[in-house]
Amino acid sequence: MTLSSRSPTRRPPPRFARAGAIPKLVRYTASQLFSVQGELDHLATGSSAGQVRSWYVDPLTGTVVVTVPSGARDLITKRFLRAAEQNGAMVTVRRSQGKVTLAEGEFGLLGGLQVDKNTGYTCSLGFNATTEKGQHIFLTAGHCTSGKPSWSRNGYILGDTMTSSFPGNDFGTVSVIDGWEQQGRVERWGSEDVVVRGTASPTVGSAVCKSGKSTKWTCGRIVARNVTVNYGNNRVVRGLFQHTACVEAGDSGGANMSGDYAQGITSGAALVSGQCLAKYGQQNESYSQPIGEALSASGASLVLG
Repeated sequence: MTLSSRSPTRRPPPRFARAGAIPKLVRYTASQLFSVQGELDHLATGSSAGQVRSWYVDPLTGTVVVTVPSGARDLITKRFLRAAEQNGAMVTVRRSQGKVTLAEGEFGLLGGLQVDKNTGYTCSLGFNATTEKGQHIFLTAGHCTSGKPSWSRNGYILGDTMTSSFPGNDFGTVSVIDGWEQQGRVERWGSEDVVVRGTASPTVGSAVCKSGKSTKWTCGRIVARNVTVNYGNNRVVRGLFQHTACVEAGDSGGANMSGDYAQGITSGAALVSGQCLAKYGQQNESYSQPIGEALSASGASLVLG
């Protein structure tokens, strides 16, 4: 068999090569990339994406591009990025300029802040705490945790109700998912936050201030302890202390402080047309659950400042 001396026929290059394009192998399919995007969507809606701005399948890089402000360092953002980067080369993280808020703002948890139930009602956060097993929780009113709802703040998931004691008592505990910065402080609404140094037992005549989402920071005096309160419909709560700080709907569960010491959790109040009695020339009658009993029953200790 003789070989031909003719050169092999040379085929013209593909049109895209002639136009100057450089062909590249596609490492990942569109289905794989959209699957990654779907996982990030699920994480964001089920928990939070923190300060991450956006993520999309980019046909030019053949990756899922995740954009985050260059200064974002809060825990929730880091958690989201870790989950994204577990997909290896399928994800490209881009950092860009932008205004960044501190974790203690949107993602910081302080006593007195508004917390929302999935049932549509709102209450106030009492105190951050840690269980004996190291689980992160916050304390609030038991009538707020009744029915064991799930909780959020500013549209971001906080956690689920763990325990609830109402009536009889009026306290409950809520688990806190990773990413939230639990702080040993109480919101003072316009003034410097109050640092929580420890706990105190209610003493008749002592000053007390409460923080809550409706009436913010109000103060008064403790006028009685070991008070039994009838909230109607066989909802009787025992062992509360009574004070004269203004409390209205939505303040339930909020922090009560005597100086730098946690005193209790807001339970309820006597109201006229939904407003404090002092607005009608009377002394307020507000009721709170002592913090010591709530902590003891929950096997928890406060997060201190």
